[in-house]
Amino acid sequence: MQSSNDFRALARKIGFDPDYLEAFERKMFIEGPQSARRLTNFFVLLLLAATIATYGLLSDSTASVIGAMIVAPLMGPIMATTAAVVMGSAQRTLRSLALVVVGVISVIALSMALSWVVPDVAISFTENGQLASRIAPGLLSLLTALASGAAGAFITAREEIADSMGGVAIAISLVPPLCVVGIALRVGEFGPASGAMMLFITNFL
Repeated sequence: MQSSNDFRALARKIGFDPDYLEAFERKMFIEGPQSARRLTNFFVLLLLAATIATYGLLSDSTASVIGAMIVAPLMGPIMATTAAVVMGSAQRTLRSLALVVVGVISVIALSMALSWVVPDVAISFTENGQLASRIAPGLLSLLTALASGAAGAFITAREEIADSMGGVAIAISLVPPLCVVGIALRVGEFGPASGAMMLFITNFL
C-alpha cells in the first residue's frame, strides 16, 4: 500500500496523473477486442497518408506534404514503443516496434509503386525543394527531432493538452522521408534514399 502511494506521489510530482494510466494504456497500445478495427484504421490512414505525401512531394506541394503529416498515424506506435520500454513491458515493446517496421516497409513499397506513373526525368532531387530538403539531414534536423519527440511525450502523458498533438505530427515528419526513400529507390538514386532514411531514423529516435 505504501509503495502504491509512493508511486502516485512521484507520478503527480512529475506531472503525470496516475488516475489517467488506464486511459493512457488504452490510447497508446493496440490490444484487446478492438485490435482488428484499430489496426485497420491504422493501415488505411497510413497508406492514404503515403499516397498524399508521395504525390505532394513529386508535385513540390508543401500543403499536401503537411496534410500527409497530419493524417499519418505512424507516430502512435513509435510513442507506444517508448512508453512500453519505460513501463518495462517487453511484449508491448516488441508488438509496437513490429507495427512500426511493417508500417515503414508498407510506406516505402507504396511510394515506389505510386511513383511509377511519373517519368524518371520529372523526378529531380536538386530542383524539387520538397525532395531536396529531405535527403541531407544535419544537426538542425536532429535538434528539431529531439524537441519534437520531447513535445510528443509531454503531450501524450497529459490528457488535457492532447489537442496539440497535430503540431507534433507536422514537426516530426515521419511519412514524407519514407516516401522520398521509395521514390529514390524507384529511380535508382541510392544516395538520396540513404539520406532520407537517415532523416527518418533521426526523427524516429
